[in-house]
Amino acid sequence: MGQTPPPWHGQAVATQILFDHDWPDFEVHRLRMEFSEEMLEVGRFQWKKIRHLFLLVGKAREILKNHPGSILFYPPASAKWIPFLRDVIFLSCVRPLAGSTVFIFHASGLPVFVNGGPIRRILGRLAYAGADVALEVAQEVVAPHEVFRAKTWKWCPCAIDVPAVKRGPRSDRDPFAVLFVGSLQEGKGVIEILRTAAILKKQGRENDFRFRIVGKWFSDEFEKDVRHLAAELEVDEMVEFAGQLTGDEKWRAYTDADVFFFPTHYASEATPIVLMEALGAGLPILSTQWAGIPAMLEGCETATLLPVRSPDQYAAALADFVTRRTGADATAREAREFYQEHFLPERFVERVNDAFRTVATEGGALSMREHAGPCSGGVSPALDAGTGEQPGALGDSALPASLSPTIHPPRSTISISIYLADQNPGHDRSFGISRMSQVVLAALQGTGQVRIEAIASKTSQQAPAGIGFARILPWGTRGKLIRLFTDHFHPLFHNGDAAPDLYYFPKGYLPLLNAYCRPSVVTIHDTII
Repeated sequence: MGQTPPPWHGQAVATQILFDHDWPDFEVHRLRMEFSEEMLEVGRFQWKKIRHLFLLVGKAREILKNHPGSILFYPPASAKWIPFLRDVIFLSCVRPLAGSTVFIFHASGLPVFVNGGPIRRILGRLAYAGADVALEVAQEVVAPHEVFRAKTWKWCPCAIDVPAVKRGPRSDRDPFAVLFVGSLQEGKGVIEILRTAAILKKQGRENDFRFRIVGKWFSDEFEKDVRHLAAELEVDEMVEFAGQLTGDEKWRAYTDADVFFFPTHYASEATPIVLMEALGAGLPILSTQWAGIPAMLEGCETATLLPVRSPDQYAAALADFVTRRTGADATAREAREFYQEHFLPERFVERVNDAFRTVATEGGALSMREHAGPCSGGVSPALDAGTGEQPGALGDSALPASLSPTIHPPRSTISISIYLADQNPGHDRSFGISRMSQVVLAALQGTGQVRIEAIASKTSQQAPAGIGFARILPWGTRGKLIRLFTDHFHPLFHNGDAAPDLYYFPKGYLPLLNAYCRPSVVTIHDTII
């Protein structure tokens, strides 16, 4: 099962490869998921999706009833409530009829999302626990096979078929051509591209670079905002919005470029197909230390990875690429060799086929674990250095441990959830604490190294201007009972995105449900306690 284009995105393109394959060793029934036709619809509620969901349930149950012992091959959802609930309903109705289950986790962040609250943990266990094989497209800090207790797992980066392309002759006098291909939305780094261009323009290099942004706009509102920003930064002549290109036009865009620039910080990023396309086209890559990108490009000498949201560093790296223009032919050969070694479609099919053989052959799961390798098989779950216990399993109170930092470089920012709903200045004598909270939040925001979510109520202390995200609970907290309820049960009201890295309680009181707010920091101000 899976989504195939449209819409055009990495998961759909990868699934199309599997749908098109003949699978000579298996009888395969293909069931296309048609929840979204446009990128704007992905992850959003629509009535037509409910109708389609129950049609899929009926078709899948019919296939599995007619073929007892079948393998159910399924791509779990992204880390959002609507697709997550869709999975819970579908898999609860269908999985009991399957002989075995193979999950392929395309979108990153689902384990963190499911561990973000007790209701999600229960539903996540119902939907995803105990798969026979977990295929993980990205290597995540919190791994799906650990959280969902898969019997075995396999790293399974996607692939793409890149036709033989040849770059035309270029002169060192030509502007350096910088290409972006992807969905045009904030998380993919479109704004960072404009800010990078603006920095180069300030350096007097306006005529040295041309940025070409290829892709379909995620929404009319975002397009309007981006074009307004381009005019405000005065980079209109440096940046071209080429729209969505497919087929020969898309490959021509790659051949006309000097470098592929992909400054993504997209929440569900895994192993981007566009990076594979760029390598196959022989382009050097400038991208980010984000999600599965460091793991997929480990050992690639033609890729430069930098922290997310770092336009100054991007501008410096692009300037450095210009100085290495004379070695473009050698770079192209290295990029293509890396693509051919790792990301040909047959490599992807082989990984999935191995998973099918594992569950179809008695004792196969043990064989996979015994012959595990860093790119082709399972890895024993990481053990907590202090306790020797396996971390991160669904329902465990322990926090999931990180994997090796060589696989998962530290993120350039951390996300902090700050609770302000217990501060009601003038009603509970918190003037001093409120002032302290304002100063601390403003100082943290000023570092540029944190992403802040402030949780407040209608009547409480509010976050200072400029804070990343302010979530206002739809009630006041001046009354004692509602305040007591909110203080202790607000962890249940998380907005459904990925859980933060850290929870901060400026007033010093942890909620009764503090087990869902770990790790936490509190500040103690006086001797009342």
